[in-house]
Amino acid sequence: MGLFDFASIRRSVAGLEQKLKGMQTEVEELRRQRVRVMTAPTSKEDVKEMLSAWLASNSKKYREALHETLSKFRNPRNLTQDDMARYMSITGAAQPGGESLRTQDVDQALCALFAPLLKDALFKEIEGMEWSENTINNAQRVKDAERLDERIHQLDTEIAALISDAEDSGINWRR
Repeated sequence: MGLFDFASIRRSVAGLEQKLKGMQTEVEELRRQRVRVMTAPTSKEDVKEMLSAWLASNSKKYREALHETLSKFRNPRNLTQDDMARYMSITGAAQPGGESLRTQDVDQALCALFAPLLKDALFKEIEGMEWSENTINNAQRVKDAERLDERIHQLDTEIAALISDAEDSGINWRR
């Protein structure tokens, strides 16, 4: 029998390899979970919330454009029917020189003038659609991704520390 218990050393290295392999497997699984979280279908509620924000944003843009167009008529010299015909547009955007109407101008006008009706009609369409049962709302998606990222980072740090400690101890670690 020699001075060193090589079997014990071999068991220690094998234990370290097994621990590292388990940690790396857990990291891989956590990364797969994160991909599933980030690619899971959005909930109906989140789509409705985004749609509401879109309606509000377009409505605001319309009102700003309309106020800019209407402000031209504050000057008494611009109070003619010809001026009104030349500069006024129900879309809120002035269309001098026969410029063509942009789709976004129409969207903005419709959102501002009919937002409650559009919201009801669009929400009804959303409710009537088939929707995955595996949805995640955006708040939960962010929370889950942050939790997974934190655990992945923690494990990556622990793995790096174990490998560094092993190498500092003279174990030639294979990566």
